[in-house]
Amino acid sequence: MERRLITNYESIGETESEKAATGGEFTAEDVIESMKWGRFQLAITFLSGAFVIVQSFEVMLLTVLFPAIQCEWQLSALESAMLSVFVFTGMLLGSPLWGVLADNYGRKPISFLASALVAFFGVLCTFSPNIIWLFILRFLVGAAIAGDLQMSVLLIEFIGSKYRALTVVAQQGFWATGALLEVLLAWLVIPTVGWRYLIGVTALPVVLSLFLWPVVPESVRFLLVSDQRESAMKTLAEATQMNGESLPPASRPSSTSTHPRCIQLNVAPSAFPAASSPAASAPRSPVISRCPFC
Repeated sequence: MERRLITNYESIGETESEKAATGGEFTAEDVIESMKWGRFQLAITFLSGAFVIVQSFEVMLLTVLFPAIQCEWQLSALESAMLSVFVFTGMLLGSPLWGVLADNYGRKPISFLASALVAFFGVLCTFSPNIIWLFILRFLVGAAIAGDLQMSVLLIEFIGSKYRALTVVAQQGFWATGALLEVLLAWLVIPTVGWRYLIGVTALPVVLSLFLWPVVPESVRFLLVSDQRESAMKTLAEATQMNGESLPPASRPSSTSTHPRCIQLNVAPSAFPAASSPAASAPRSPVISRCPFC
């Protein structure tokens, strides 16, 4: 990207002389916005999509379970419908909790913790002795699925505004893929070994998604807000390198900003007009803060 991180300031009214006077600060958003769509964005989209698929598995499971359990346990239509009610109530109540946890402990660990709980409670569902236990366990699965949605938040925070809307819409393709695969799985499993095995097999992709931990990055915004600036810079550098781009030279965390989300760029003096030049000595006009929290 070279100096494109610097020239992004023109969009908020900062001139070259003002950049020289401020030391050339830039934010994580500047880096993300200036990145082109490339291998990094494609990789993070598919990583997030893997979690969307397993979410779809667990939700779509309700549709294919109804006929089987209704027949085996002689359930009424109301009792069968209540299974969906318990799952989505769990999602409703779990979402605020997971959001608070993700803001405090990070998108990545919370997403993986939620996935582990989805797998755990999903497997326990296979041993449900009656409908009451199935209600309870599917409620817990629903609450855990709400935490999985943090992976979609992480995706959004890594995609520039130019591609963000299209990327979010494309995620629905992963959801549809998961739904179709779950129906196919039910068609193969339920007639042969029964619905309990289907629940267990459905939980298997959730377990496999946990092995993606090493390749999923943490949100740069969270790293900066939690004052993990070196980790944030490392993540941004790896992202741009994966795209065949690079961060501006000699970049380091800002020591002058009032908010940790700001990063300062040490630019060689030759990159800007000399202090004695009219452009550099001219009075500075008010500009919008580069960090909305400063």
